[in-house]
Amino acid sequence: MTNPESLCARVLKGKYFPNCDFMATTKKKTTSHTWRAIMAGRKVLQMGCIRRIGDGTTTNIWRDQWLPEGVGFKPLCRKDGALAEQVSELMSPDGLSWDDEALDQNLIPLDAAAAKRIPLGRSMSDIWAWSGERHGLYTVKSGYRLLAAAEAQQRDFRQGKATHSNHSGDPRWQKLWKSKVPPKVRVFWWRIIHDYLPSKANLHRRHIDPLSICDTCGARDETTFHALVECTYARLFWVKLYELTGIKLPVLTPDSWASALLDDNICGESDQSIILCGMWSIWRSRNDRQHGKAPINTGAAIDWALDVCFHLCSVKENTEGTKKTPTPQRWQRPPANTVKVNVDGAFAVAEGSGAIGAVARDAEGEFLMGMTRRLPAVASARAAEAEALRAGVQMIHTVTTGPVWMETDSMEVVDLWNNRTFQRSEYAPIFNDIQELASSFSSFYVMHAKRTANQAAHACARHAASSAFEVWAPMPPSFLLQALQDDCNHV
Repeated sequence: MTNPESLCARVLKGKYFPNCDFMATTKKKTTSHTWRAIMAGRKVLQMGCIRRIGDGTTTNIWRDQWLPEGVGFKPLCRKDGALAEQVSELMSPDGLSWDDEALDQNLIPLDAAAAKRIPLGRSMSDIWAWSGERHGLYTVKSGYRLLAAAEAQQRDFRQGKATHSNHSGDPRWQKLWKSKVPPKVRVFWWRIIHDYLPSKANLHRRHIDPLSICDTCGARDETTFHALVECTYARLFWVKLYELTGIKLPVLTPDSWASALLDDNICGESDQSIILCGMWSIWRSRNDRQHGKAPINTGAAIDWALDVCFHLCSVKENTEGTKKTPTPQRWQRPPANTVKVNVDGAFAVAEGSGAIGAVARDAEGEFLMGMTRRLPAVASARAAEAEALRAGVQMIHTVTTGPVWMETDSMEVVDLWNNRTFQRSEYAPIFNDIQELASSFSSFYVMHAKRTANQAAHACARHAASSAFEVWAPMPPSFLLQALQDDCNHV
């Protein structure tokens, strides 16, 4: 898919899918074990691959996966009277923007709004990319996450429970990774939430252990909840903890206990850390018994949990007390005969819109040009920053052919630009435009700057709220004077 002209790709295509592409081919009875394995792995690609739109001529609107916010990356449904078949039919004749009339005629409003947020550019063909990574390249980690998320959704659906469509935004993980416990305890609790611990019940369910009986108390099923809360040793631990510290284990249910302990309304932050560490100690003691070792007594387990939590809290307090206020980075003049263009993007999540601003200055810090533009439809803050970078190059393109330095406060955009040759990000059309325009400069660099060194561009982007599009040259607008003066006075 990424290198169709290679000898291997051409041989496989000639033998197994000569009249279609890899994603559309069907299984055949007489195939090699290698090809069967490839076809089995294709399931993951079908779940996460998406078409990056260039000219739109090779992407079918209804069959291909191209709409980032659509169900299965496809339009939700076909609008009555829709005649368009290829994505190119939804674009303007020059291919640089979307045709609002064509979108309204062929797509329902929800899908049309999602399409408008896809960036377009020039001189680029449609390509396949991996949606699970911002750089568009497949990784085993992102493939695993996709399969794990799909499995979790199916499991929750069977159990009739609600599930998060975006697992990275699940508040449980944010709470867990910020908890004041050792990293091994965080990983331990991550395994508990996913029910990955090798309890006797889990091993029996996976046909590894013939019995699911708890070896400690003889209960019928040793689930993770039983081992850490209900078992004889666990009950003794929690009673002893309450007698020594006054910390009482909240009332928990088998269905939601792991998430409930991360809820501040159910368990306070200090108690939460000790309880999580305590459960790690209980599980470690249980494993020692399973492997014939002497189990940790409850007193030692409680002492360890208390010592760890006290140490972590004291280290955090000492670190916060000794933190020094960093000196803010300020705008710096470029070398002689070089133009520096600062750009910035803004994003309004609720409206799905944004704004961009750019300011160009010479080696003396003198204002050359500035611009601001509102973006009616944009997918994210990162997309707005990429659009700002392209707008800044377009602005200065007609002014100079000498060295140009671009500065943005988005490190992600800088990283994507520097590695664009090997990637398939959604901003590939934008980067292609920038590269084509930048070829007229004697040298061209994209660099990262702190927000404090990008105040002028930020002011321009903020001004877009009151103006759809404006360009200033050679005199700066009044609202920009203070930011320009602060930068020059600092220099």
